[in-house]
Order: sequence, then C-alpha cells, then structure tokens
Amino acid sequence: MAKAFDYLMEKSEPWYVEQVRHSYSHGVAHTQKEVKQNENDPRTWMNPLEVALPHAPDIRFIASTEWEAHRAVIFLQGERYSTE
Repeated sequence: MAKAFDYLMEKSEPWYVEQVRHSYSHGVAHTQKEVKQNENDPRTWMNPLEVALPHAPDIRFIASTEWEAHRAVIFLQGERYSTE
C-alpha cells in the first residue's frame, strides 16, 4: 500500500499532491492518548485507525461481497433488518 501511495504522489499533479498531504492522514494511533488528540485534527477523521468510531450501540453493519468489483456496507437503524 505504501508503494502504491508513493507512486500516486510521484505521478500526480503538484496541486493534487499538496491537497492530499494537507487534507488526509495515513497514520495509525497506538495509544488512547493519540486517539483523543486526533479528535481535534480533521485530517484524521476519515481514518478509523486514528480516531474512535462514534458511539452508536444500535447501528448494524452488513457487508456484501456478492459482486466481483464492488463491496457494499449497509447501515441500518432499529429492528428493520433481520438476517434470518
């Protein structure tokens, strides 16, 4: 993955490289202190390896890999969906 990202940054236009580097984080938080600090850094919000997921005890995640080139995740609320 790192090599692919480096390749993309090498081949992309400078404006795009600058946008990616200043808008997204690609790290990993190893301690709860780091996770807490990342709550204040918008670059980390899209990376679940750096921030805590929101507290949502009623949410269900259902993954589907039926299509070769597509993966889908469905977010459901309440008891509308049954896996039976």
